[in-house]
Amino acid sequence: MQNEPLIWTLYGNLPVNSLKYEHKWEDTPEEVTFSEFWFTQEGELVKNNCHKLAKKQLPISGEQAAMA
Repeated sequence: MQNEPLIWTLYGNLPVNSLKYEHKWEDTPEEVTFSEFWFTQEGELVKNNCHKLAKKQLPISGEQAAMA
């Protein structure tokens, strides 16, 4: 029995090897963004991820942090 890696997509679990993977980086003065995309062989987007890293901290005051 072989264990083929799967990834959760719009159509449930699919074999990773059956999908086309693309990624892109965006670097702005405010943040860095890493985006990932998985497509079927027909070109349909079935999964995507987006990861962001803020370069500047947002100011926060005690009032903003208070729970209602």
